[in-house]
Amino acid sequence: MERAPQLSAAFEKTLAPYRERLGVPEPTKKITNTKIQDLKNLPIIPFIDLMLWADLYDYEIADSVYATALYPDGRYDGDKVRMGIRPFAEAVLEPQFLGAIIEIGLQDRLSEREES
Repeated sequence: MERAPQLSAAFEKTLAPYRERLGVPEPTKKITNTKIQDLKNLPIIPFIDLMLWADLYDYEIADSVYATALYPDGRYDGDKVRMGIRPFAEAVLEPQFLGAIIEIGLQDRLSEREES
């Protein structure tokens, strides 16, 4: 558990330039278990991957294209990506969110080890 603050600080330092380039504001929301579950259930990591790739190569990806790439079954459209997936992905890039994920993940792993 002692390493969690060190990992959180390292992620915060690494993500700061990306947050600045993408215009992602400082965090203001509390991390809840529901948000952690959303991170597991929604394609947030692939969205962030595409978003960073587009930024790196100076491409613009329309929300409708994100929707098609992330939901080929048509479950989400561009509006749902714009109003739900994109804001959540931007929140995930906040250092406090990453720190909470690391902390929860470490706690889960410690619990699993204790149970075995």
